[in-house]
Amino acid sequence: MKTRMFEFRLPQTQGLPRVLVLGLLLLLAAVVISLVIMVGVAVAVVGLSISAIAALWYAVRRGLNLAEAKPTQKSVEAPTVWSSDQVHDIEVEILPIEELSKP
Repeated sequence: MKTRMFEFRLPQTQGLPRVLVLGLLLLLAAVVISLVIMVGVAVAVVGLSISAIAALWYAVRRGLNLAEAKPTQKSVEAPTVWSSDQVHDIEVEILPIEELSKP
């Protein structure tokens, strides 16, 4: 005699009552699966909505701050162009590490 570990038995019903019980179990499984899917979709929609609102908010804030910050920015000066006939002296002083660490 073989025994099955995961055997699902309905009560001793036959015919229409057995079909109705199986139909109700199938309907219950479909409802649970659809509920899980709908909750997942709802969470995704809420997350994307919050992300879109945050992106819009920060874009508007950045746009407003840039309009106010433009007058305070320094203008960039053109680099000095040296001709090849000019000579420049550059002096560099190298200090030992001991002198740098002294107060």
